[in-house]
Amino acid sequence: MKKLLALLLLFSSLVSLQAQDRGEDDLGAWAMIFTNNRISEKLSIHAEAQYRTYEFGSNFNQLLLRTALNYHISDKAMASFGYGNITTDTNFLEFAGEENVNENRLYEQFVLKNSLGKFNFSHRYRLEQRFINRPAGENTTEHRARYFLRVTYPLNDNGF
Repeated sequence: MKKLLALLLLFSSLVSLQAQDRGEDDLGAWAMIFTNNRISEKLSIHAEAQYRTYEFGSNFNQLLLRTALNYHISDKAMASFGYGNITTDTNFLEFAGEENVNENRLYEQFVLKNSLGKFNFSHRYRLEQRFINRPAGENTTEHRARYFLRVTYPLNDNGF
């Protein structure tokens, strides 16, 4: 285990990743809540809220509200149909009369889970239909396909 941690630490010190530079140098904060509630053996409801800011709360960036109906095919597979409402400030500056971009989003997703030794994998495939309303009156519809991979490894025998 110590060798694995040492290898990960060495690798992370050698690799330099850099995201897009959007001109914002101040730190931000994300407040999130996610819930999943079973309503039957095969069905559950997902709900989430994400509030994202810059400058630790004084500069609004995004409010994301999302819900979905999940169908549990098995312990290893789940299909979902959902809706999201997203409000985004596309400018880092705050000024009077500023208007945000509003988006309504429908999405379909499929989640598969598997394991390899102690490693647990979750694969999320998502299709989105995005209905975007921009302040200048430009309304567009966009489609997006997404993939998300989550890999977890328990640090002790209790699964934590």
